[in-house]
Formats: sequence, C-alpha cells, structure tokens
Amino acid sequence: MKKVIIKYYTPFLYSTLLIIVPIAFTNYDRDKFWELIIVLLIIILLITLLLGTLNFFYGEKLKNHFKRKNIKKEKLQKFKSIGFYENDNALFGKVDNYCAIVSIDQNIFNGQKWVEIQILFNPKMNSQYIPQYLFEMLKDQSDKSVNWHSNSVIIRKNYNFRIPKYETLLEMIKMTTKLLIKNNINAINYNEWLLTVNDSKVHFKQLKGLKN
Repeated sequence: MKKVIIKYYTPFLYSTLLIIVPIAFTNYDRDKFWELIIVLLIIILLITLLLGTLNFFYGEKLKNHFKRKNIKKEKLQKFKSIGFYENDNALFGKVDNYCAIVSIDQNIFNGQKWVEIQILFNPKMNSQYIPQYLFEMLKDQSDKSVNWHSNSVIIRKNYNFRIPKYETLLEMIKMTTKLLIKNNINAINYNEWLLTVNDSKVHFKQLKGLKN
C-alpha cells in the first residue's frame, strides 16, 4: 500500500502544493487564515486523490502506449539496420559486442520525454566485483546524461519535440562502450546478466552501508 501511494499519489500531492499554495497566499485575508488552510487542505486532498487514482488505473497503460507507439518512429527503427530487434516496447541489440536496450519514456506529470539506452556489462573483473573507485572514475569521465550502476550503464537523452537522431544516439552508445573496453569491463549476454542482478545489487548496497 505504501509503495502504491508513493508511486501514484505523492507526485500529484507535491505538484498540487507547488501550484495552489503560492496562488492562495498571494492575496489572503489574515482574519480567515485557518479557514484558508482548511479549504486548501481539502482541495489538495481531493485533487491528489482524483489524479492519483486516475494515474493508478491508467498511468501505466498510457506510458506503455506511448512507448509502443514511439519505438516505431523511423529514427529509432534505424537501429534494426545494425542488427537490433524489437521486443514489445524496446529495441534489443549489440554494439561493440555489448548488449544494449533502447527504449523511450515520458514523465506524465511535467511532459518531459527522453530516449533511454541501457548497456549491460559483467559486474565482475577477474572473479571480483568491479571496485567502487572505478565507477567513480567512469562517472567523472562521462556526460551528465550517463548514469553508472553495478552491472549496467544508462544513458538518458532528453528531448522536447523531436526524437534525437539515430546517429546521435549510436555515437553516445559507442562513446560509452569505448570507456568499457578501455577499462577492461567485459560484455555479457542478456540471460547471464539477469542472473547477476540480485547479487550485484546486494554487494553494492553493502558497500554503501559500510561507507555510511
């Protein structure tokens, strides 16, 4: 229940607060301060419940429809020319022998859109997990749109009206795979990668716990 509230209702609560509260307090009668607070709380609660419930029932369906529709765009379909294949709402393939997953998404609250590229890699080097200092170094060498994780790297390319060009996206992937190759981080096939997910997450959580 808690996860449902955080995921589907909390974003609308914050958005409603940011929009309504400043407007309400621009010109208000000090003698009716507490009345204003009560009215605001009721309005915010009702809007949050209404929009949050709509998001709960239809949000994921709308997002999936957006993904399936836009993955068909010509600029993304060009990835098929280098061996990528379409699976539901994403494109799967390899670049420099590294598995890459190309998808598209949007934030239904603010309308922001982006292309997301996930590049998979083996979380271990010489049977040991990749050291944390190496990830820190890779972060310093990467663009702000690149996020490093324990067994994959995610590139997020934001856009407004037009999807970024295929050539631009492919270049971003190749820049990242070059970093992986340069630092001797090995490629891994998709099925083997799935088996590493839980263990690598646990390992890096433990490292963060020790640091804290």
